[in-house]
Amino acid sequence: MGRRRVRRDAWAALAAMLLLWLSAGPARAEADAAEQDIRWSISVLADAEGAFTAADVLGGRLDRFVLPAARAPRNLGYPRHPYWVHIRLHNSGAQATLRELVLWRGAAHSQRAFELRNGQVHPLSYDLRTSRHAVLPIELAPGQPRDIAVRIDSSTALSLDYRLLGPNELADIDRVDYWFFGMLAGIVLAIAVYVVAIYFAVRERMYLYFAAFAGLNLVYQLHSEGYAYIL
Repeated sequence: MGRRRVRRDAWAALAAMLLLWLSAGPARAEADAAEQDIRWSISVLADAEGAFTAADVLGGRLDRFVLPAARAPRNLGYPRHPYWVHIRLHNSGAQATLRELVLWRGAAHSQRAFELRNGQVHPLSYDLRTSRHAVLPIELAPGQPRDIAVRIDSSTALSLDYRLLGPNELADIDRVDYWFFGMLAGIVLAIAVYVVAIYFAVRERMYLYFAAFAGLNLVYQLHSEGYAYIL
């Protein structure tokens, strides 16, 4: 009877954890007319010695260090040195527009952004909202090109999943993501606690192993999806 019950609980927890994995890819908002007028490109440079400067990256003097094009988003694994991201944007529309350059799950990484204006390098400020993403507000005037260099230092898995969103798009996406992930995480946590209670009642190690598996899976998901960095 006990083994039949733990099998049933195991299937329920595995189904919840599968939904956690599927929820890792959040929905993308539809592009509006203003965004269709924005052209942007990204180049990634490997700074193996940690000696690059923003002026050199923005000036194009380090283009020989640009990594070959890869399928987006670029997965850099666990980096052993800094990376620079050179982002070029251009608003070909007739109206000024405000956009948010978002590094998805970027709160786990240390980032510094710079821009070259009038021959001088100026630092840019990130939005300090509580988010698992790194958000850089950008205003684009009509016909204005902007070149931005971002230095990224990280000790955890780095995926350069950049997205250019409207001012309210990230909030709308996050609202759905947080609700869905929170619901599924709560289910997994409740099952883990329930199985631990069964273990103390029947003293079968199988229950304890399964509870540990469910709990560690939840911890991994919190880390990989960036939620652990805003708790």
